[in-house]
Amino acid sequence: MAEADQEITPGAALNDPALRATVDRWCASRMPARREEGLQLRELLARHPWQEYGYKRGTWYRAPGLFDQFWNYRTWQRDDDRLQVIDPATGTALAESARTGFRALPGPQGRLWAAGDPRGLCVITPAGDGKEHLVLSAPAPSPTPYREELRYGRSVWLADCPDKPKRADGYVWDPKAERRDWDRDKADGTG
Repeated sequence: MAEADQEITPGAALNDPALRATVDRWCASRMPARREEGLQLRELLARHPWQEYGYKRGTWYRAPGLFDQFWNYRTWQRDDDRLQVIDPATGTALAESARTGFRALPGPQGRLWAAGDPRGLCVITPAGDGKEHLVLSAPAPSPTPYREELRYGRSVWLADCPDKPKRADGYVWDPKAERRDWDRDKADGTG
């Protein structure tokens, strides 16, 4: 069976003609990475309907500063490429992912549509869009059940903490542990 004639499950997101045209353009791309992503989009959207979830986008993290190699100097930096998907019925976090395309989601929190399993691989778009801003979530599945890591003692999601965290607000961090983490990451090539 030709890819364009792939069977579409009744109620699946790809039944929308405008969405199908967008995905077909991606599949016809001359860029191999774009074409491959289009094929993955087509497969997920042909099998799954859109489901609405909540989200938090963007976090704060402590990054090595200019003089960190001489002194243990870290600064707070924003990471707008992290996304936490939230179950709308219970309000609990389901999964977390990192991908540059999440910047298409407006604001630090809101609603999104997902086709597929947000704990694994799914297509994400702003709620109500479903046509142009399509993003594949990270292919690595989240731990089940997902548990948010409160590395600094409290949530550092921009939705919960719009300004840089401060110790006076109850955020804690251990400069020596941060230095050990940085040295370890540098030694194994991940930092």
